Amino acid sequence: MKGAQRTGREVVALPLPLLVNLVNAWGSAPRKACGKSAQAYSTLSAWRATSPLAWRQFPRLSATQLVEVADLVYPVFAAGSGRECAQSLSRLAEQAGLTPTMASEGWRVREAWRCAHAGQELLAAAALALLEHLRASPDASRLGTCHGQACADVFVDQSPAGLRQFCSLTCQTRQRTRAYRAGKRETEARSTLGA
Repeated sequence: MKGAQRTGREVVALPLPLLVNLVNAWGSAPRKACGKSAQAYSTLSAWRATSPLAWRQFPRLSATQLVEVADLVYPVFAAGSGRECAQSLSRLAEQAGLTPTMASEGWRVREAWRCAHAGQELLAAAALALLEHLRASPDASRLGTCHGQACADVFVDQSPAGLRQFCSLTCQTRQRTRAYRAGKRETEARSTLGA
């Protein structure tokens, strides 16, 4: 189409570990599950310092945007099926106005993604991160939420067996300790009743 103009700004996918940290630090569900809803968020400058290059594409970032994006992304990780994950990700891409296009640098042609909706660049970069991950590794069951008690953090399972259930070894250890203690109390109660 001659004379057609590209709409929106080109976005680059957030690094996936940074997206996971964003959802866990700013998302309402993870903060509520661990009892941190009333605690203050980290400062934006501290958050930007975690990965200055990645955050450079979002010069006017606000705490409100971080919470909003974290809450919109969370359902992709919490999906109960591949279909639910795909639908959640499709909604994210649509809400951000994420559209594919082609770009060129001299004779070199490449795929590019644009955010058609002003102010939604962070959401577009988050959706693109998940899209690129699922393109390379389409098993949506490897995006998950922690099964630990008092934890709802998200994670990307990159284990060989694909059986990860916890966001960290700390949560896994806490859960095993709770189960061990509960089993021990039950055994002691039974032996006391049987005596």
